[in-house]
Amino acid sequence: MSPHPLHRLVAHARLDFTTFEGETDTRPGPNHGTLLEAFPRHVARDEKRGAEAVSLARYRPGARRGSKGIEVATGIGLDFDHLPTERASAVVSRLDELGLASLVVSTFSHQAGGDDDNCFRVLLHVSRPVRVAEYARVHGAVNVDLGGLADPKAKDAARLWYRPTCPAAREASAIYRWKDGAALDVDGLLERRLVPEDGPATPTIRRPLRNVNAPYDAARQLAMHRLNTEPSVRRNAAEALHAKVRDNRADGIPCPRCARRSVWFWLNPGEMKTARCDHLNSCGWWGRLDELLDAAGALGA
Repeated sequence: MSPHPLHRLVAHARLDFTTFEGETDTRPGPNHGTLLEAFPRHVARDEKRGAEAVSLARYRPGARRGSKGIEVATGIGLDFDHLPTERASAVVSRLDELGLASLVVSTFSHQAGGDDDNCFRVLLHVSRPVRVAEYARVHGAVNVDLGGLADPKAKDAARLWYRPTCPAAREASAIYRWKDGAALDVDGLLERRLVPEDGPATPTIRRPLRNVNAPYDAARQLAMHRLNTEPSVRRNAAEALHAKVRDNRADGIPCPRCARRSVWFWLNPGEMKTARCDHLNSCGWWGRLDELLDAAGALGA
């Protein structure tokens, strides 16, 4: 994907977008402005529910919220949840390498599990409006270019994006970053045919998995924090996962993606708190220990 044939964009570049008063609002509010106006700086709130939301789309007159009412998508959004700092930094660096005009904003859950728990979204201008039938393919191709770490479920043209909010206690760590650059080359991405119609390809999962999208309530956040910081708790996790423990390393754990016994993690975490699959090229899975326990049915064991 090369941005060079396209003109550079600056913060005042404008696009159509649609606003909603909250997640239950179904009446589109047409707007036109910059990405910085669509997504202004963070507001401190007790919870994200009920916050104003934006869809990077233009709706047909009289339509209700949903893909059927969308005329075209006017931008692309990608959601990145609970990445370690190393991976989050790699995504932002890749954006810069590609020369894309982008707005990176942290989400309400950012650093809920500690300093190494990064949650953010990337919002991009596009070279032309994107048809609803094209959106998942474009989203999938961009995700591949950025490392494949975005949430694959957030690939529908009608996706609602909350305007930036954060808990008051984490307001100082909120991220809001605009970068001048080029619009995403929609036709170039579609011509590459890197991905199938329904989005990015993923390795075949050879065994059923539990749902790892458990609510991030106070108990979950405490478990995340202890698994990130306490060697004794990480050792208990290794036992629950029937891992082989060698010195400071737990390994031989079934991978949630490729199902091979190739996942490992450090018992004394240091800077690397996540678990990772050794098969970097054919699988590349990594994740938090609570996700690994949840996938194995051992969370809370």
